Amino acid sequence: MGSLRATLRLFGLLVVCVLAAFAQELQFELTADTDDNTEQHDILFRQNPKQRNSIGGPCRNSNHCRPELCCLQSRDHNRTCQPLAKIGEHCTEFQIKGGSYPDHCPCFQGICSLTRDRRRNRGDNGVCVPSQEQSQVPPGQQQRPQSPSPLRQRPLRSV
Repeated sequence: MGSLRATLRLFGLLVVCVLAAFAQELQFELTADTDDNTEQHDILFRQNPKQRNSIGGPCRNSNHCRPELCCLQSRDHNRTCQPLAKIGEHCTEFQIKGGSYPDHCPCFQGICSLTRDRRRNRGDNGVCVPSQEQSQVPPGQQQRPQSPSPLRQRPLRSV
């Protein structure tokens, strides 16, 4: 009878420790920022929501990357932050499920002239070309970058 009580006490102590650890982890996830804004962030990708990765850094979606970068998924399904495409470079406008891009990033400037890549069947890829509006900018003035806005919704594509 004495060993049964000792075993139950030990089991109870173990349960309390596990619950305390779980409560501490849950508290970390539910704690709001110190300012008045509460932000939604990915609890499966452990990274400070205000921290943005540079080129080659890991990501789950483009919000994990610095401005002028996108989250690019490679053929081996690794996702890293890569620069947005410039005029004349390959591009895509379509995100795949999870908020990353297959093969290429969207255009930093201009628009992506999309063509279906039937040979590799990897989605709609194109080349960044100047838009009509940008080509009318007088010489000597800077063109404003058209980086993807986090509020603008892009069609999701499954792989």
